[in-house]
Amino acid sequence: MVSKKIICDGCGQERRWEGVTCLDSCPCLSEPSEISESETPDLLSFHALLQLPLYHPDFIIRARVTEALKAHDKVQYDTICELQVEIKRLEAERNNIRKMWANQQKEIFNLQTENERLQRKADKWDAIEDNAKLTSGMQWKK
Repeated sequence: MVSKKIICDGCGQERRWEGVTCLDSCPCLSEPSEISESETPDLLSFHALLQLPLYHPDFIIRARVTEALKAHDKVQYDTICELQVEIKRLEAERNNIRKMWANQQKEIFNLQTENERLQRKADKWDAIEDNAKLTSGMQWKK
């Protein structure tokens, strides 16, 4: 296997990598600088990860990736929860608007019915008045 050299950000020392194994342990526990995709060691199995010391770069990288994913998932979960609350609020608002619209439609129907009733009553009184005028006019002429 080919070993790679990576400079430590914390202490400036070189670390040597061979495959997925760090040959030089760094006492400052910082991550190596500029690990490209080609330099990143293959992912270790869970069992192998449990065997690593906490300061091992593979463990640190895996832990940071895991934390980032958890934070990302938390943000997504929070966003989903906020959207669900907003959806419920909008559904409640929509239902209230539908109820108000239905009540307004009932009120319009009631007003139209009342208007028609009053119009018929007015027409009846107009007919009675017209009849009274005709009758009184006939009596006057006699």
